[in-house]
Amino acid sequence: MVVAAEPQLGMAGLRNAEQGRHALVVGNSPWRAGFPVADWQAGPVIACNAYYRDAVRMPDYLCVFDTAMIEEAVTKRVYLQTRLVLRSDERRGTVLAKIPQDEHGRWFHMESEFDFGSLAGTMAIGLAGWLGCASLTLIGYSLSHDNLYLGTPNYRREVSTPEARREPGSRAQDVTRIAKALGVVASLSPGAAVHWVSPGPWLLAKLNGNRSGG
Repeated sequence: MVVAAEPQLGMAGLRNAEQGRHALVVGNSPWRAGFPVADWQAGPVIACNAYYRDAVRMPDYLCVFDTAMIEEAVTKRVYLQTRLVLRSDERRGTVLAKIPQDEHGRWFHMESEFDFGSLAGTMAIGLAGWLGCASLTLIGYSLSHDNLYLGTPNYRREVSTPEARREPGSRAQDVTRIAKALGVVASLSPGAAVHWVSPGPWLLAKLNGNRSGG
């Protein structure tokens, strides 16, 4: 599944380093706003796409799926700050050629033998399974098309209406994609627990704080 990894660890070493730990898997829904990611110490933080742009704490792994986002991450040398995880794609060759030879050890890509549902967010879930994590805590997975980075470079424009965001077919598609990724976790890390966190006290406190502050 992983074709290249850090030379000092190797593929087996990368898995051994994370096996049995507790992963925090971060999606980019506004639901994750205010969650104390920086305080997570139980295991790796796995995030996706543009998360790195404003991260209080850089993730241990950053999953990038779309070619445009791969180009952004490579151009900005994000792989020097985190382990950059890329999808296996014939188009990425020209992008990866831009990485200096002595910096190749900071990225790796995931083979297409597993179906991750065509999203960086579902790749991140699958990666936690490949790493052998004992549990996954998912934040920022809202089953809607809201995204903190909509309208920013390399992201589509914002969905036009609230009704479109709640369209049942879109939700069903998202559920299917996440279910596929969780199936990968079940096959690679049997017995792993999954905690899907909905908006919690951190977000409610933030909203209440904004209200009380006028």
